[in-house]
This record gives sequence, C-alpha cells and structure tokens, in this order.
Amino acid sequence: MTVTSEAPTTRRTRGILIASLTSACGCACVFCGLPDSRPHTVLPVETLTTAVSRPPDGATRWEEVNITGGDPLVMPAARRLFPALLSLRPYYERLSVSTAGVPARATLAGLDELDDGSPLDVYVSLDGVGEVHDRVRRRPGAFAEVSAFLAEARRRDSVSVALTCVINRLNVDGLDDLADHAEAEGLPVSYAVVNSSDHYINSLPLYRDVSLTPEQSAAAVDFLTRRSRQRLDTDLRSVLRGEARRLPCRLLHRGALLTSDGAVAICGTSQRMVLADALPGDDLAGAWDGALGRRRELLSAGAAQTCRTCTTNCFAWRSSDGPIPG
Repeated sequence: MTVTSEAPTTRRTRGILIASLTSACGCACVFCGLPDSRPHTVLPVETLTTAVSRPPDGATRWEEVNITGGDPLVMPAARRLFPALLSLRPYYERLSVSTAGVPARATLAGLDELDDGSPLDVYVSLDGVGEVHDRVRRRPGAFAEVSAFLAEARRRDSVSVALTCVINRLNVDGLDDLADHAEAEGLPVSYAVVNSSDHYINSLPLYRDVSLTPEQSAAAVDFLTRRSRQRLDTDLRSVLRGEARRLPCRLLHRGALLTSDGAVAICGTSQRMVLADALPGDDLAGAWDGALGRRRELLSAGAAQTCRTCTTNCFAWRSSDGPIPG
C-alpha cells in the first residue's frame, strides 16, 4: 500500500494514536513482560502508514501520534519505520516518543533519525536515582546511561523532554530523591502506579512481586500529595485507597493502541480493550476502520470499568477536552 504525505486540505483534528513499533527493548523492567515475549515483533510499515493516515471519526489529522515499544529509538528494526512516519506529518498535529534512554549511544542514534527539526516530545522513563533505577530496569548502569541520553537530548532546540516514573515496590521509598533530582534538573515528571495487565505488556506474572503493599500505598499517597501536581493525582490517590477513579482517559473515547504484532486496542491494560487481532494484509484500510468502529460495542459491554481501577497516567482527560463523557 502506498500512502502519500498530502493530507486533505480541510483538517479536523481528533484522537491519539499510540503505535508500538517493536516489542524489543534495551531493558528488562521488573513490571513489564515484553522482554520475555518471543519472538519479538516489529510493526509492518503498511500497517503503520494505514493507521497514521486514517484518524477516527472522519477526522483528517490525529491530535498526537506517540511511538513506543519496546523502545523504538533503540531498536534498528523500529528505526527503519521512521522515514514512513515522518513522511506522514500532515496527518498528525504532534509527534512524541517514549523511551528508556538505555543504552544512551543507541538511543541517541535513534533520536538523530527521528528528529527532523519539527517539534518532538520525548517521554523518558526514570524510576529512581542511581541504583534504584538500575534495579527497576534490571540493568546495571541504567541510571548513568539515561542521564547521558537526557543531557544530549536536551541540547536539541526541537526536542521537549519530560520524565515518567512508575511507582512500584522497588522505588516507593526513594520517590523524594527522584523528585529532588527532577527539580534540580528542571525536568517535569509525571507519576503512575504499577498496574496489572493481561494484554500486550502482560504484567500479571510480575505484578505480585512489584505491586505496592498497603503501607507502601499509603506512602505513595503521601508522596503524591506533597510532591506532584499532575491532573490525575486525585484519582491516583483514590485508587490507592481502594476507591474508583473518576477522571477518564482520553484513549477510552478518542484513542487507539496499535501493537507491534498488528493488533488494535483502546489501550494496553486489558483484553477487554482489544478492538481487533492482527490486521489482515489484504484489506488493511477496511480492517483498521472496522476495528475503530468497534469502540462503542466495547464501551457498551462495560470495557470502561477497567478504567475505574487504572493507575496509569498516559492521557488523562484535560479541561480543554470539553465535558467529560457520561
């Protein structure tokens, strides 16, 4: 399939596309099952270009395309998809990439290939300072590597960098150190709490060993109250107390996750969110549109109940998004 970069003249912007370009990564994080998945997968370029060029609900441009993995900046097979993605810039308003920044040399090489001078948001995982981060990433020297990547990435005029931290059993006692480090570096940091997932990253086999104890949940609530100002904090504290989350995720109503095996979902937290298994190659456009069309069916079947206990922070509903859907 050939898709040109000439988007329609009349632009209606809607939706967030998260495209996982590969399941492979440079780390083996304690809460992620992707390192154990075999064989690793890489998103076919035809599937990527179809999804990018076909935003939902008749829109002509995505609000944001976020590429993730695995780690798309590290893996050469994922980086080979960058030219096709960049050629489709008229189809999205913003481009972002999620990375661990490890190893630094490979990640910077990937950033060189992705940075075409247009604005680029880079979300970098940092789960602690020093050995705490190394333990969470299960890679000695990971903190030094990501620090080297951050120093170089922040020198680029077109790149905006923000940190993301997943609160878990291994780092909950060092969160103030991380917040102090981020403040000293002048970097914004957003927090999530380790989540159980039976889809894609498949954290279920790992969750028991990294989930928070009741005492640690209370410590996390205290930390978020004192140190974090993200829009989702009130809901995260509620979930940690065993209450329901109220602020919806934009992905639930306006987003799509395209995984590296070609499956489509609302997000990666649950099998209940899956819109379609691997898209067939003979009618990618029809299969993609059909998958997005199943959203209402999944919501009617109660998929939104998953969100009530979700502790990820990817795309919380914003004031600018208008009234919260009922």
